[in-house]
Formats: sequence, structure tokens, C-alpha cells
Amino acid sequence: MKEQLLQILGQPSYVPSTISEILRLMGLPPQSQPELHHALVELERAGQLARTKGNRYIATREADLIPGRIRMNRQGKGFLMPDDSSIKEIAIPESATGTALHEDRVLVRRDVSARPPKAGEEVQLTGTVLRVLERNRTQVVGTLCRSPRFLYVIPDDPRIPHDIYVPEPRDVGRKANVGDKVVVQLREWESRNTNPEGEVVEVLGPPDAEGVDMLSVLRQYNLPLHFPKKVLDEARAIGSVVRPEDLGNREDCRSHNVVTIDPDDAKDFDDAICLERGAPGEWRLWVHIADVSHYVKPGSALDDEARKRGNSTYLVDRVIPMLPEALSNELCSLKPEVERLTKCVEFLVSDSGEVLKTRCYPAVIFSRRRFTYREALAVLQRPPASPIEEMLHQANELAQKIRRLRFQAGALELDFPEMKIRLDDEGRVARIERVENDISHQLIEEFMLLANEAVAVRLLQLDRPAVHRVHEEPDARRLREYRDEVLGHRVPCGNLGHRPEVQRLLHRLGTLPIGAALKIGFLKSLRRARYAIEPLGHYGLAKKRYTHFTSPIRRYADLVVHRALFDQGHGSKHSLKETADHISNTERNSADAERDSKDVKLYAFLNAQLRSSRPEPYPALVTDLRNFGFFVDVTGLGMSGLVPFSELKDDFYVFDPVRLHVIGRRNRRVVRLGDRVEVQIAKVDRFKKQVDFRLVPSVAAQPLRAGRPGARPAAPVHAGRSRPARPHTPAAHAPASQESRPPQRRPMQGRPQQARFPQARPQPGRPAPRREQEEQRYPEARPPSEGRGRQYRGSQPGRSSHGGGHQGRPQQGRSPDGRTPTGRPAPGRRFQGGERQGRPSQGRPQEGRPSSGRPQPWRPEEERARTGTRPTERPQGRRDPRGGRPFTRPEGASSERGFSGRPSDRPPGRRDDRGRDPRGRPPGPGRRSAAQGGREGGFRTSQSDRPMLGSSSRPGGPRRPQSFGRPASQGRPAPEGRPRREEAQRGRPMGPQSNSPRGGGPSSQGRSGPSQGGQPPQGRGDRRPSGRPPRPGGGGRRPR
Repeated sequence: MKEQLLQILGQPSYVPSTISEILRLMGLPPQSQPELHHALVELERAGQLARTKGNRYIATREADLIPGRIRMNRQGKGFLMPDDSSIKEIAIPESATGTALHEDRVLVRRDVSARPPKAGEEVQLTGTVLRVLERNRTQVVGTLCRSPRFLYVIPDDPRIPHDIYVPEPRDVGRKANVGDKVVVQLREWESRNTNPEGEVVEVLGPPDAEGVDMLSVLRQYNLPLHFPKKVLDEARAIGSVVRPEDLGNREDCRSHNVVTIDPDDAKDFDDAICLERGAPGEWRLWVHIADVSHYVKPGSALDDEARKRGNSTYLVDRVIPMLPEALSNELCSLKPEVERLTKCVEFLVSDSGEVLKTRCYPAVIFSRRRFTYREALAVLQRPPASPIEEMLHQANELAQKIRRLRFQAGALELDFPEMKIRLDDEGRVARIERVENDISHQLIEEFMLLANEAVAVRLLQLDRPAVHRVHEEPDARRLREYRDEVLGHRVPCGNLGHRPEVQRLLHRLGTLPIGAALKIGFLKSLRRARYAIEPLGHYGLAKKRYTHFTSPIRRYADLVVHRALFDQGHGSKHSLKETADHISNTERNSADAERDSKDVKLYAFLNAQLRSSRPEPYPALVTDLRNFGFFVDVTGLGMSGLVPFSELKDDFYVFDPVRLHVIGRRNRRVVRLGDRVEVQIAKVDRFKKQVDFRLVPSVAAQPLRAGRPGARPAAPVHAGRSRPARPHTPAAHAPASQESRPPQRRPMQGRPQQARFPQARPQPGRPAPRREQEEQRYPEARPPSEGRGRQYRGSQPGRSSHGGGHQGRPQQGRSPDGRTPTGRPAPGRRFQGGERQGRPSQGRPQEGRPSSGRPQPWRPEEERARTGTRPTERPQGRRDPRGGRPFTRPEGASSERGFSGRPSDRPPGRRDDRGRDPRGRPPGPGRRSAAQGGREGGFRTSQSDRPMLGSSSRPGGPRRPQSFGRPASQGRPAPEGRPRREEAQRGRPMGPQSNSPRGGGPSSQGRSGPSQGGQPPQGRGDRRPSGRPPRPGGGGRRPR
């Protein structure tokens, strides 16, 4: 009935119908409605049908609904692998994953793009999870935790971002304590707005207890530890030796020099080779594979259990075999000096490595010797001492020729070194070994690839359905993104859509320090290999037809191919497709379990180092830079980790995305991609399964780079002080490199800077504190370090530009007069009592300076002898346009500043006492002379110093403030009915006893005449509130 339903719903003329309408379409009686309803529900759960509004059923393809398996990453984002291989991968945002968990089978609705894609543009498909069709796991392993009101479990799998609420554990065999590893049985989870709930079904024990770490991995990935009794009985019934009746219809290869080459700790030897010289210029090569299909028949308990497991899983401390050890390690294993049954692929190969002829048949062998990879490598590195060793040398030469032909055909070099963990008797990490892909590995690899390809070709010739190993071409969009990343690292890269360019890039990366990290990035941009019933080819191997044939003891796919090749019940296409999907999932599950088992042991090993007083240093390679730290690949551990900026205590580091490096602000230490550093363990997070590192202290104290070659080393800077401004250097004396210098902020020229922390304005009529009154009366005695306002850099010798440094304290490495150890002037500063070194004015020869424009130190004694004046105590940075010298103040003039932060005494030549400029022109509109009580030089006042409205005591209420910079008796007349307000009516004490800096004193009275009411003229400097010291650096803005 299900097949008939799918045929009817798949017809072009079908419209969504109810159960009764479908019943009439199928011509069934009303009594068949319960059976039809049951079939519809099962097809809906399988994702083949969808139910729309009004309980109408439609095929999922017609409703634009896609069933598939979702895979989550640690950030919560999902990716759907559709059941239909013709549909590309669909990205699912975190907010659209619903209640799906990692590896669940779900039904997804594809989103409609906002705009149609352009010609040649590939847009990432997105979708939303509508329903979970099948849970991949019903149990979750995690750590039991307690909040003040409830218990919850934090899953060990970081791809499950939700905590699981659990009740108090009961009847689980042992008491559960907070912090124990537990197994939780998940309940129905219907809404994403709530956390999932479950029940503790098993308590594994404390995480530090012996064996609990690996037991957690077994439970998390649902790996069985034992075989059912029925399976074991079948394996024992087969026997342990080859029987005479098993030798029928087999070719006898027992006289050949057959050898096996496997890892040191291997027990399941499923492949063997033999090579002999044939006709001149030809070689005869035999590849023997264990004949597991002779013992494991379809439909048996052994076959069902092998299909359920899918493959063997190789954990750090144990192996979870696909078959019982009676078969995997004994009868099927090609052990030396015993007879074994095999499936043989015989090749006739030319001297150049080309395959001339292939033949497949069952055989029986008698292995002569078992080699490990280390023993085989030692034999290949020395002259042969026996016929078998001579055969290994010949086989290696032939394998290298075949390998060269494979890469010439377009194969990609994607091999990486493997890290193997060796444990001691107590289950702790004893050592970590690096397994290289040397010539002994390549010898077996090339012959096995040759056999897999030959069998795939033979299956297509026989037109038999089978399981193929496919590796589809990568998505063009991902290749473009990866190409942009490579170009960002300044590595030449062409169009990666062409295979020769990919080969050139991989070869180029093999010669670069950053090549290993970029090579890993290329692997991530590729699709993952899987099993399918269609021969879609293998992208990485550059083969159009490829399958798995050479490992039937540990892979169920190879067992299926053996049956299909020799016609031993291969099954239908539908059953093969289900098998291919199933073993693809079990392969990924085993790979994740193997990786986690290594991580668990490594985390325990690193955590023990972290608790020790002297953690070991490890060489590492910088592989990625971020704004929070940089990632390193620790080759000695076979893992990657983060070096956060918080672990770099010697400086404050920032990430420069333009130059792609990390640089310290003070010591100028630079970290770039591909740098080799030494790191130590800093933090181990077992929940997130992340490791943080820190740089080795002896290395962290030394700069990796100080910029580009030829760049001048940066001046030492004290912690907490700003870096001094860089002095101007003429073009003739410019340094060779300027790129390594960071951009410097120069002080604003010609504009006063506002105070960073303005002080509170006291209330009118309220006296200022005593200390501030004394400072206003005796401004000369106020320490220059007082005041939090921002000043020009170098405005006070030996102090920071922020006004918070110690008075008279020179910078480290400089003399008290501001010079560097090499005799150069301090950048951006002037000598004590002298001028600031700066750019010569418009390139004209300056008075008292050489015509070359080179800055010379200013000697105040010579200036005083020449002009009869003394320099200001706090030189300001404004220069006389005639000579480039700082303005000076005549003897006896007040040393107080005006309201703008510039010297209150203007030099001769600017304006006279009546405000006229050197040409005799009167002050312009809105300006007044010093004699009129206004500011010298004709500058306007700031809006921030206007009188406040509502403060007048005249009848009629608040008045309009007077014009800027004019006293009440000067300037434009006030409008009718709006008399001007006097400053004396603001409620501040005025006159000779005033606390204002310019409210009294001989210097202020001598510069300005009397005004109305006998009060002194009120300029901008007089409007500063009582008790507030003048702001260092000047006043406010100009009015609009």
C-alpha cells in the first residue's frame, strides 16, 4: 500500500487530498481506511509525505519540504544533508533549528530568496526545521549539577547547547552526587522555548575516577561493549581453521611470497600483497583481501550485528570491533604461517606503472611474514638481505611510479601526520607519537587504491548494484571564500575551480610556515566523503569510479561490495541505499568517538600539567589571528588552542586586520601568521572541550619582531603614560622604513583643548574652598601637576600630557633636559624652559637658526640677553610668525593665563593697547581692545561662558544676556525694554578682594580701566566661576 500511495501522490495531476479522497483515488473500500491512515502516518514520519491545512496530504517534494539529517556545530548553527543527493546543503540558522539535535533526521522547509540569483552566482540555501522525524540519540551523557531549586545536566557534547532538566535520581543502582557523570534518557521535547527534560538512568561516577572518561565516550556515542549471545554462538560454530571443503573453486596462491604490512598494535590483518616479475617490462601484482563474505552470510545474526555497528571503532585504549574476535582476530585475519581464504585482485602492470590487465577471483594463501610499518621502513632504507626484502624494494619502486601517475592525473595531496597516544598500565598518557606518511605507508596505500578502483570498474561492467565511495566536488562558493582567505595571507592563488591550480596551491602551501593551517582550511571547504549507490566519483583521488573493497573485517561497506562482486545476495537498490546512508552515519559517529577519546585523555594529561608547578613547553605554529587572541597548532599534541590576549601580561596587544598581525602597544612585539612560538598550558575546559595556552615566559619577554628591517626601535614608554608625539624629520633625514611605526595622534594646532573632566561650577554666592581660594590668590605657587584638564603634549617638562605625571620626572632612558640616550630631542617635546621642537615655518630661514631647517635647542639665556625679556614659565607652542620663536612676556607681566589657555600678554606686533593691528586697523566687529576690558588680539568668547539666564536682580525678571565680549557700557545698544545685565549682579564677590583670577590685583587693574558701578571690566576671563582654577589647555568653543 505504501508504494501505491507514493505512486498516486507523485502523479502530476494529483492535488492535496484528504484520507477519504485518497481512498476513492486508490479504489479501496471504506473498511480499508484504518490501514490507509496507518500507512500515511508512517510515510509522514519517514518524511516522504507532508500534511497541510485541512489534513490534506502531499508529497514533500511538491510542498518544497526537504527531509534529511541535520548536523550542528558548536555555535548552534545547523546544516541539512538532504536525502536527495541532487539537492545542495542547506544552512539552518540557530533560531530556526527548533527542537532538533545533532544528527537528527528532520523535515526542513526551504526559504525563498529575497531576490533571484544573478547569472553564475551561487547563493547559500537556507531553511527552517518543521519537524523532527527521527531522533539520532535518545540518551545523553553529561555532568550532574544542582541549582537552588532543581537539578540539571550539562551535556558533554558541545553541539548540544541546552541544559537538560532532571528530577532527583532514583533506582539507578548507585547514588548520584553533584559533579558525577550520568546518562540521561531524553523525554519528548516539543518547544524550543523550554529546556529539554529527561531522567537519569545510569550513574557512571566521578569524572576523575578510573575508566569513567572512556565509559562516558562509549555511552555518548552508543558504542556497544559486548556482542549478543546469539552472535557469539554463530561465530564459535564456524570454527577456527580453514576446512578442506572451503577450498573448492579457489586458486591456490600458497606458494607465493605473500606478506602483510600493518601498524604495530594491529590484530586484524585484512590485506596482503605479492609481487613477481612477469614478461619483460611487466609485473604481476596480487592484492589479497580477507574473505569475510564466505563466513558472514546475509540475514544471519553476524550480518545483522555487523550492519548495526557499521564499522570497527578504534578508541585510545580499546577497539570496538565490527565482528567478534573469533573472526576478526583469528579466522578472517591474514596471520602469518597459516592458511587463509581471500578475495584476490591480480594486476598486470607495466614498468611505468600503468595497469594493463585486471582479474578478480577467490583464492587461498599462506602468508610468509608479517611486517609492521616501522620494520618495512627499515627494510626499504637498507640493502635487501632476503628474497622477501628484495620483493619489498621492487614493490616500493612500482608503488612510487603508480603514485606519480596518480598525481599527474589530478589527485590532491591531502595527507596529514597522525598523532598516536600511547598509554601506560594505569591508563594515563605515557607518550604521544607522530605517525608520518612515509614510503612504507605509501606502498600499501597505492596498491589498495589500485584494487578499489579496479573493483569499482568491474562492478559497473557487470551492471550490479553496489555501494560506492563518493567524494563530490566542492561548492564553488566555499572555494571562492577560501581563495579570498588565502589571498588575505598574501599567498598567490588562482581559480580553484581548476584542478591544476588546486594542486599548485597545495604544493606551495607545503613550503610555507602557515601552509599547514591553510591546508586544514582547504579540507574544511571540501565536502565530506560518503557512501552512495551512484558512482559519483572521488574528487580528492581524481577517480571517476571508486569503492571500498580492501577492509571487510572493519568496514561493512567492503563486505557489501564483496557480495556484489561475486553475486552473493547483493540485494535491491532500495535496501542498498538504506545501507549506504546507515553506514555513512556510523562512520561519522565512529570518527567523532575516536577523536573524543583522544581529547579526553589529552585533557586529563594537560590538566595534570596545569596543576603541576612546571608545565612543559610545546612548539606551536600561529594559525589564525582574531581580535581576542590568536590560535596555535601544537604539533607535539596534535591539537589546536587559543592564546587569549588576557594571558599576555607583558603588554596590551591589539589585532591589526589590515597588516594581519597582532602588535603590542608599548614593546611593539609583533605576532604574525606562521610564526613559531613556544606555549604552555593555561586553561583546560572539559565542558567546552577547549584548551587555552600562554606563551612561555622567557619567550614572551623577548619581541618576536620589532617591525620591518631598518625600522627605528620605539622609544620606551612607562606603563600608564601616553606615547610621546613623533618629532618632525626632514625628508633628507627620514628613516628608511615608516610602515612599522604606529599612527601617532598629534596635538591640535591653534585650537584650545577642552578639559577631560570639567569641575563642578559652584553655586552663586557660595565661597570656594580654602585651598582653591589660595590657589587663585597665588597662582604661581600652584603645582603644575594639579588639574585634570588635558594639555598640549610636552607643555610641562618631564610630565605626561594627561596632567597626571610627577613634576620634573624625566622619562625612562632620557636625560633631564628631554634628550634621548643618543642625544636626540624628545619626540613631540621641548627642552626645559625652551621651545617645542616642531616643523619650520613654511620652509623660510628662521631667525637664530641655520638655514638648513634642522631644529636647534633654544637657549633662554641668549633670548633674554637679546630681547630683554624672560621666557614664560610654561612655554605654550604658539610661535612668532616673524622668527618662529615662542611668544614671551615682558618683565613684570602677569604669568596667569587668559581664558583661552594662551599667554595673556601678547608680544609686540600683534595689536596695541587700543586693539589696532600693526597696519593701524581698528578691531573688527564683535571685538574690543585690552583697554576696553576685552580680550587681547580680538578673539571672541565662548558660548560656554555666557551669563546664565534668570540670574539678574533687576526688576522685570530675566533679561537677555549682553553681546559676547562687550561690557555693559560698550558695544551695540540693547533692544527697547531689555536693559543689559551686569556681571556684578550674578552674586559673585568682586573688587580687589575677589577670588577671581582677574578680579583684582595691580596687573588686571593696570590693563583695564574702570567701568559702570566702579566695577572692573568683565572680560571672558572674569566670567570663570569663583573657586575654579583656570582650565589647562584653554577655554571653550567659539560662538556660532
